[in-house]
Amino acid sequence: MTDPAAENAAPGQAAELVSRWARQVCDVPEASATVLAQVLQLDLDAARRVGAQRVFPPSEAITHAQFVVDADGDTLHFLELRTRAPLTVADLTATFGAGRLAAPGPHQVAPTMIFDIPDEGSPRKARVLARCVAGYPDVDTVREIVVLPVPVTSD
Repeated sequence: MTDPAAENAAPGQAAELVSRWARQVCDVPEASATVLAQVLQLDLDAARRVGAQRVFPPSEAITHAQFVVDADGDTLHFLELRTRAPLTVADLTATFGAGRLAAPGPHQVAPTMIFDIPDEGSPRKARVLARCVAGYPDVDTVREIVVLPVPVTSD
């Protein structure tokens, strides 16, 4: 059975959500799960705590979202999300520009595409990892997104 909200989603809607979340990861003053949850309008108190993870309940836009935090419980290592609306690498490429294929890991069953989000004067950059379904590129479907905050370094 398909999700009616996903069926009625406009093309590119999920990519817009991913872009907004990645940009907000760049823009928050510190890599704080507390601050980022407020900015993303996620209820951190409603998130289930599983070790270093804060797993949020589903919403209209997402079927899954979680923060992975440091031992202090607040410093964000990365966030994962699955959009309710369909998401493709083509949508992400149209949003972010060309990505690159990640080297396969030992337990990786499908390709991962990497998109770099520049800092544009923000406290940090971000890297968006699009975990594709098996069969990519013949099947252009993104299974899950990981957004990694990346410190801005002076070169």
